[in-house]
Amino acid sequence: MDISAIANQAQAQQTAPTSQNKSVKENQNLSSSDFLKLLLTQLSNQDPLNPMEDKEFMAQMAQFSSLEETTKLNTTMSSFVQQQQVQSASAYLGKEVSLMDENGEPVEGIVTAVNSRNAEGKVTVTVNDQDYDIKQVQSVRLGQ
Repeated sequence: MDISAIANQAQAQQTAPTSQNKSVKENQNLSSSDFLKLLLTQLSNQDPLNPMEDKEFMAQMAQFSSLEETTKLNTTMSSFVQQQQVQSASAYLGKEVSLMDENGEPVEGIVTAVNSRNAEGKVTVTVNDQDYDIKQVQSVRLGQ
């Protein structure tokens, strides 16, 4: 019995809508613990006369390892990109910038701070005591 068949069987058995079912539907991605639970279920329900071959087991473990490493790489790359944005934006400190605010109004002033909002993943510059997204900066000049 393969993992997809076990997952389909488990889904068919869930008839009453519970809070657990709702959270499963909201998060369709399998976590590493979910994968291991499915693999354990698959191993415990396999036909003893026709057990899962080592090749199949190793292939599934390789897929799991690949998924874990890809997730780690994605997290690392996101962090790296944000650090690069902060480093680039720090070159604006003490320089005069021109930018457009959210209303399309032009703003000019000296950059006094660079901020990184980790939860949002945004890098902002402070001009005239207001924070603006680094993407709003249109030009940079030496401060006066």
